This record gives sequence, C-alpha cells and structure tokens, in this order.
Amino acid sequence: MTQRNTKEKSNPSTALVVQSAETSQKKQISILSWAAENIDGESLADVNEVKNRLPVILGKILALCWLNEDFQTLFLENPSACLDKLGIETPEDVSVAAQTTNTKRPSIIVFEKRPGSNFKLRLFSLSLTLMASK
Repeated sequence: MTQRNTKEKSNPSTALVVQSAETSQKKQISILSWAAENIDGESLADVNEVKNRLPVILGKILALCWLNEDFQTLFLENPSACLDKLGIETPEDVSVAAQTTNTKRPSIIVFEKRPGSNFKLRLFSLSLTLMASK
C-alpha cells in the first residue's frame, strides 16, 4: 500500500458565492447610510447654485470614494442616481459624469445642457490629488 502525502494547500477559495438581490440592496443601503453621515442633502435650484455649492459636495464625495471602494463603485456606476439617493437635487439641465484614471481614483465633470442644443457646456471638474512634501 502506498501512502499519499495529503498536505493542505493554503489556496484562496474559488467558490462562487451568489448574493441575493436583497443582500445586495442591504449592502447598498448600508453604504449610502455611511456616506449620508458625511453629506447633507441639498436642493440646488439653478446653475449658479450648482457652481457655488456642488463643488464642496462633490469634493466630499471624492474623499469618501478614496475611503470606501464599495461607495466608489456605487458612485461610478451612476453618479446622478447616487446623488439623488444622498438627497442632492440638481436641475434637469445639469449632469454629473465620473471617470477613473490609471490610478483608479475617480474624477468628476459637471455639465450643463443648453436648451435647444445637443452640446453640453462643462461647468467644472474635480479630482483629488495626493501630494507629499518634505
């Protein structure tokens, strides 16, 4: 009879874990609750309010994206829907787009769609930069 060497390997599991839609929704609600602790809901009535107030709000959102990858994923999937869920209301002619760079950190661009035009005017853009100095 031959003996087999049965050493256990410490490989990570490759098992597929299926989450139910309910579990996914609970996680999303939890992430949004965490973010809402740092962001106050606000209704921005016009483009001037957007230019004055939204950079501060989106700056906080960018910082939260750096802190929590799940929140970043949620925000990048649909920035406008995420803002709505956080209680940030913007005018219909304002759109928020998010993108990532090769550093995987998001940047945000806010556009205004002019009436009667298919073009969007860039109002402002935001990105956080980590800078070290001595």
